[in-house]
Amino acid sequence: MSDLHRFVLTYILNSIWQVPLVAIVAVGCMALLRKGSFSIQHRLWVAALVAAFLLPLASASGWFTFLAHPASGHLRSKAAPTMTLFLDGESAVSSFGAHQSSSWFAASAANAVILIWMGFVLYRMASLAWGWRRTLTIVRGGRTAVLPDAIDELWKTSQARFGLTKSSLLISNQIATPATLGAKRPVVLLPSGLLLTASEHEFAAIFAHESAHIQRCDFLWNILYEVLAIPIVYHPMTRMLRSRIADSRELVCDELAANELGNTAVYARSLIRIAESLSSASAPAPALGIFEGHNLEKRVITLIDRGPRLSRLATVMIVTCCSMLFGASCLAASAFNFQPAAIVSEELKPFAGTWHWMFKGKPFITMVLVPEGDHFSGYMTNAFLINDADGTMDAALEPGISPIARTFFAGRVLHIVVQDPRDKQHSDDWIMTLAGPDKAEFFIAEPDRPKNLKTWMAERVSNETTTPGKEINADAIYHVGGGVSAPKLVFSTEPEFPPGHTEKNFSGSCLISFVVNASGSPEQLKVVRSLGSDFDQSALDAVKQYRFEPAMFGGKPVPVGLKIEVAFKRF
Repeated sequence: MSDLHRFVLTYILNSIWQVPLVAIVAVGCMALLRKGSFSIQHRLWVAALVAAFLLPLASASGWFTFLAHPASGHLRSKAAPTMTLFLDGESAVSSFGAHQSSSWFAASAANAVILIWMGFVLYRMASLAWGWRRTLTIVRGGRTAVLPDAIDELWKTSQARFGLTKSSLLISNQIATPATLGAKRPVVLLPSGLLLTASEHEFAAIFAHESAHIQRCDFLWNILYEVLAIPIVYHPMTRMLRSRIADSRELVCDELAANELGNTAVYARSLIRIAESLSSASAPAPALGIFEGHNLEKRVITLIDRGPRLSRLATVMIVTCCSMLFGASCLAASAFNFQPAAIVSEELKPFAGTWHWMFKGKPFITMVLVPEGDHFSGYMTNAFLINDADGTMDAALEPGISPIARTFFAGRVLHIVVQDPRDKQHSDDWIMTLAGPDKAEFFIAEPDRPKNLKTWMAERVSNETTTPGKEINADAIYHVGGGVSAPKLVFSTEPEFPPGHTEKNFSGSCLISFVVNASGSPEQLKVVRSLGSDFDQSALDAVKQYRFEPAMFGGKPVPVGLKIEVAFKRF
């Protein structure tokens, strides 16, 4: 399974439960805000749609994992609790560590889920494109409205009240309800039959309502909401959220229009008469019609029977409470999200696991190969060869690890490109061939290496094929980078000038290398650049007292090699 397929499937799996979670929270908040302003209610439903779009995206993108463990690097760290759904039918691993047999998501089922989702998405995109094209056709076929003087004056008055200067009126035979579209130069479309049936009060209501849409830039916002809804359009709850956004948006514009006209009852009666004389069908998307909401009767009743509103203090308190509820839903999503495991290719399994490279019969280098779809991730520890006094070669562990940048198969051998974390321009290309059960040979692919460095035998000490997270090599000394966070200095002390050095205007420094162990204490201190034996000893005494928050790798403290310059100054 490719990274794109895994991303899409993760988005779908998490949206199945996260969209209803958001909808339930929004309904609960709406119960608290039923006496609040229509504008706040509308923003609540918009926030719900945005959250319904973002929460699955965050799960699929690994944002929650990053927030839970920001130091994680090239190897995937599951710091946030997850449920992993294995697509090869072997097992399902929950965040509580329980293993249970399952075959929920075989590869064919996963592909079917993605194809069905794509069908919904493509159908919705095609519907929006068709609606846009139809709307443009209607606009091009419209004609400039020639209105009686009294009606034209109502239009100009409405424009002035809402501070509009660039909007225009068009008459069309292809629509059944007044509608608004456009942003830079908005257009209000009127059905041709309206000129024969509507009274001045009804025209005033129409102009005020559509002008409110233009003032609020609802056309552009509506396009954004439609785009956000596309990835979750398959979900029934998405339809509910979009419906609530449309209903609340119409109520906001109704309230603005009624306030501008100064008489809510007259405005409500005008809506009813308009609905009786015209079709109440919605305008073609993305245009916004006066009957865009799905319940005109409810709109009228809500306008007339509004009741007492919440005070400013009560509104602030309830909005704060609702924000906390939404925050809690996000935390719930971060604490439990579905992650489909990769299908481990059969050709990867013989190579996967933890390998010990051997030198003179002893483990030398540790390489971890973690299968991910059709390739591996992982790392290898660093080491080097030294000449002993008798002229023979011996192996020594070098601080740090090197991440595996990429892998690919060439015939029956595996190419492993290992990145040098200290030099991003340098990498080594190793060729791995199987030499028997749990045995392999590694060849360096660079022809200019010495002959005795080209071949290494390795033994597999673990053939675990599920993503194990970051393995910690207890013998390794790590370097900052590649997923290893930097230790943080929490205590330091100034070095003392050695006795006998009383000269003024003195400035110098020595360089100390040391290891910050997993407890945060310095050890293995060495002088790399000397300032003199007495100054060096004073610097070592000072650094020994330093204390750190230890470096982290894979959620665990690890020893890290550092160098620090200790300065001596006197003026």
